[in-house]
Amino acid sequence: MHIKTYLGPNTKTILAEIKEELGPDAVILSSRTVRRDGKNLSEVTAGVEREQPPGAGQPNAGAHEGMARPSFSGPGPKSWQREWAQIHDHFMALLKPHMRLGDLTQRQRAALEYLQQEGVNDNAILHLYRALIVTPHASILEPLSAMVPCRPWAADKWPQRIHAVTGPAGVGKTVTALRLALALKNENPDMAVCLVNADVNKGHGRLVLKHYAELSDLLYCEAASAKDLAKWARNGHEADRFIIDFPAPARGDSLAAAMSRMGFVSRNMDIHLLLSPQYSGRQLSVFAEIYRSENLASLIWTKLDEADTYGELVNVALNMGLPISALSAGAGLTDSLTAAEKSSVWRLIFKHEMPTARAVHAAQKKAKNFALKEKIRQSEDDIEDNAFEKERALREEETQALERSVLTPQRQSRTRQSSTKTRSATGEHIRAKV
Repeated sequence: MHIKTYLGPNTKTILAEIKEELGPDAVILSSRTVRRDGKNLSEVTAGVEREQPPGAGQPNAGAHEGMARPSFSGPGPKSWQREWAQIHDHFMALLKPHMRLGDLTQRQRAALEYLQQEGVNDNAILHLYRALIVTPHASILEPLSAMVPCRPWAADKWPQRIHAVTGPAGVGKTVTALRLALALKNENPDMAVCLVNADVNKGHGRLVLKHYAELSDLLYCEAASAKDLAKWARNGHEADRFIIDFPAPARGDSLAAAMSRMGFVSRNMDIHLLLSPQYSGRQLSVFAEIYRSENLASLIWTKLDEADTYGELVNVALNMGLPISALSAGAGLTDSLTAAEKSSVWRLIFKHEMPTARAVHAAQKKAKNFALKEKIRQSEDDIEDNAFEKERALREEETQALERSVLTPQRQSRTRQSSTKTRSATGEHIRAKV
């Protein structure tokens, strides 16, 4: 297999160069953004199978001309990835016995063992171990928070105007796009949110988006390319946010290549990758390579209620370096998607507690009621204190008024002198005893 790495200003230019040099059969092995001389450049590694000349690489080729030779082609990208994964596994197997787990506290060891049972791979376990070994008695949630960042789905947290959802077929892209739009609409009813169906070949998705857009006061648009979306916007339509339902890339394709063909190469777009913990770790690693893109901004985990373990949330976050923006469980539209918070992620991983929107609303309502009760109690205490002070002041005024009405000025002077003499005599008596 012939492999070559290309560097260019953008992915579209590189893909055209790859097609011209390697032909239409070239396979994209990896794609990333690098910084050179203060500029962001796209780096794409591509490979293509090339037939070897007769007898190449075969000793004594001329001695057996009459014998049929088996055709051989170099290892494909799948075989190359499998071999690299095996090398990585062997490397981690050599490092794992050197982990001094005895230097950790019992609670830290128990947490690491639990995460291994949940499917957290050796690479993530090693990262956690290195973080814990330098900070004794620290909570394991501190390094986990750095490995699995969260950026909750909300208008102020995600100010980009254009958002898109992508992911493998069957992961729930259409329904999630609708849920994201409804979440924005519930947060700000005056916001104009447009659902964009970019998967125009899928009839069911079109019907679902269009139907619920009409019911939920959302705009709806069909655009198979960026030009279609721009044309729709020029026809007098205005939207504050666009939520695009991208089609899943075909087999052997990548998200970067698909976006280039559709014309969506603008950086003013955030793409959210939808995945499910039902997939195996190896399959999720393959998806990570397929969907890598400079516009990829977050992870959204769906179908959480159908999975048994949730360690892959840690593995994928560490592999891709992306925050989690939302969590989805259940089949409903209004109570099945929750903005990702660290607390909800840890409850999901360690307690298998589903992050339902109802629970979040109940917690918010409980906190609001508690704050209201506390405010009322404090107000009642203030009222009681004020009443006591008023009563005390009133009694003093009544006492002073009574003294003024009963005692004449001469009697008041005599009373004060008598009180003074009494206090003096008492003091002298005490001093004499002492």
